[in-house]
Amino acid sequence: MQNIDPLYVLEPIIVIGLSAGLILYWKHSGRSFTRYALIFSLVAYAGAILLKFVFQLFTVNAILTAFGNDSVATGLYYGIQTMVFEVGGAFIVAKYAVSRNRLSEKDAGSYGISLAFWENGIYLGLFSLVSIGSIYVILAVGPVSTAQQVYNALRTGQPSLFDPPATALLQVGFGILERISSILVHCAWG
Repeated sequence: MQNIDPLYVLEPIIVIGLSAGLILYWKHSGRSFTRYALIFSLVAYAGAILLKFVFQLFTVNAILTAFGNDSVATGLYYGIQTMVFEVGGAFIVAKYAVSRNRLSEKDAGSYGISLAFWENGIYLGLFSLVSIGSIYVILAVGPVSTAQQVYNALRTGQPSLFDPPATALLQVGFGILERISSILVHCAWG
């Protein structure tokens, strides 16, 4: 049984490194970086994810039934949620923190970097790394029946994980570029 290409581990590792490295750079370059920026950005990001999850519990089936998975309307459905819950939520939490003198104008950069860290470094970086690592281990040394079930599910749902190295490296590169754009957008939100 073929295992997934280990090159896919590079994407979350690089994204975690970029996200954490940006925090360390910002902190050690003499710019303001307080623990409050990290804490309030976690509240904003986790709150947005929770609100999106709850909202989708009640609405996603109707949207997917009406418009399908791959449509402009479905893209707008997800995009508007991101705008309202992530961007709007980040603004509301920042406004609250400023009103309580926990953040100030000089913390804007660190707040944005922290928002980027929670999404890219933790949610899509660390959790992806654990997931990919677990899949790799299950396919390599797991019980044969479990490994076969996981292999069959991946072959059906995510066949690109078994692409040859040249194709996998291209996919990883595009994934890293997408995460860099996400980091830039989150920094701008801050």
